[in-house]
Amino acid sequence: MFDFKAYINGEEFENTEFDFKEIVSHKNYETWAKEVVAFANGKGGRVFFGIRDEDNEPVGLTRESVKTDILYINEICDKKIHPRVDFHFIKHGIGNDLFVIEMVIAGNDEKPVWLTRSDEEDVIYVRRDGQSVIAHGDQIEKMVLSSKRKPYDAAFTDLSFDESSFTELAGLYREKRGPEARLTVKLLQAKGAVSADGKVSKGLMLFADSYRESNCAVACRIWPGLSKGSSVMIDRKVFQGNLLDALSFAKNYIGLYTKRGLVKLDAGGREAIISYPDRAVDEALINAFAHRDYHIDGAQIDVDIFPDRIQIASPGSFLLPGNAQDYSMVNIPSRRRNEVVCGILELCDLMEASGSGFEKIVESYIGFEDRFKPSVYSDPAQFIITLRDLTYDSSGVPKATESANKPSFEFKPPRSGNREYDRRILEFCLLEPKSRQEIQDFLELYDRKNFIYSILNPLVDSELLLLTQQSRNAPNQKYYTNKERIRFK
Repeated sequence: MFDFKAYINGEEFENTEFDFKEIVSHKNYETWAKEVVAFANGKGGRVFFGIRDEDNEPVGLTRESVKTDILYINEICDKKIHPRVDFHFIKHGIGNDLFVIEMVIAGNDEKPVWLTRSDEEDVIYVRRDGQSVIAHGDQIEKMVLSSKRKPYDAAFTDLSFDESSFTELAGLYREKRGPEARLTVKLLQAKGAVSADGKVSKGLMLFADSYRESNCAVACRIWPGLSKGSSVMIDRKVFQGNLLDALSFAKNYIGLYTKRGLVKLDAGGREAIISYPDRAVDEALINAFAHRDYHIDGAQIDVDIFPDRIQIASPGSFLLPGNAQDYSMVNIPSRRRNEVVCGILELCDLMEASGSGFEKIVESYIGFEDRFKPSVYSDPAQFIITLRDLTYDSSGVPKATESANKPSFEFKPPRSGNREYDRRILEFCLLEPKSRQEIQDFLELYDRKNFIYSILNPLVDSELLLLTQQSRNAPNQKYYTNKERIRFK
């Protein structure tokens, strides 16, 4: 018979080494996963499942439950705890075909470790007085400074450098440095991208023509409302390729949803206006790819486009004390997470050694109202740059009144109804969702019933127009062009 009290040396209470759970909760994984995170952020510890918390008596888990629970614990630790935590299980029989699961967690070299809760918030836990509590700023800073994690990009692989595997990188180097320029091994060795014996670093592998690992993925999403929770996502595209291709994909995607138009001036005439300054977009994306934490598997750079802003989020904690939002953007000191990646981007003239990217972003918005100022934010899991849409009026009405470069596309119109207005509607609803009234006003059509049944509904039925709300008659319903049903020229 398993003598649990003797096994834990007579300890009567949960402490910095032990935690007791009666079951492995599948409904609320946070009840036990936070203990795993807290022990990993310290010197390690053990969580016992099948122990009654009130009196520390073993009640046990069935043989079938043990199998299911261990699979579930592994799944949650893989998906919800970052970076990876080292642990193993010991199964103790207590009689009557019942068992206690002992989960032995090692203290992590890579700290801090955080848990993604069910509300999608990333939280760092530490152990205190037999409980797992949320860490405060000073504790997080100490963990960062004590972390033994080595930079991802500086480690070398067993692969020897071969020019034919990096043709895209070499082509960009020639484009930036001149047609006779050649990206030599010596240049790459000077940046730590290739070892003295010719081995390729993990940082340089991110630029390989054939690179398809998930840690170089970028996800781009379009939201019709001003927050993620207020409406149905309009569009989502995920790209997984090498760093240069992923960067190009994100830039092109943002360009598709960037309004370039003319705005009427009070004094007469018009002036050109653009949603986001090109330089600000370039620098924000470069920052995300250059400084993201490539150790983190299963995450990607997120580009979220709202009617009034773009948010570009890269995985990884802020590298300076405190949070990014505590600093003025122009005064954030340059500190690099990935020296090799940054060195390669410097060679291709995409970054400067001085690290002046934030300054360039701020300078791009000089001359505009304070409400358009870009901003930064960080939490333990991510760093976010927010760029404001210069065409978006504070009243919620976009300032741009005419499109200067309407995208050209083809589509197959519906067979029924009045098809005279299809192209104008699809262009009008391409960049952001519009209400029925907005579309009617735009077309200067005043017969509501005829507009709905003869013009609008056929576009919806043929899925050329999609809905932001599930119910067609929802009070806040808006319509947007389905880009899967049109073909851009």
